[in-house]
Amino acid sequence: MRKSAIDVWVGIFVAIGLLAALFLALKVGNMNAVSFAPTYKISARF
Repeated sequence: MRKSAIDVWVGIFVAIGLLAALFLALKVGNMNAVSFAPTYKISARF
């Protein structure tokens, strides 16, 4: 492979990795703006 072709593939994999990291950060942060599914509010008293 030529060096420019390798650079393109590396760029693609880096972009995919960044998108995956962003997706996981939003899931861990419980960002409700990303999900439009209906939610329930639950409270408990002990």
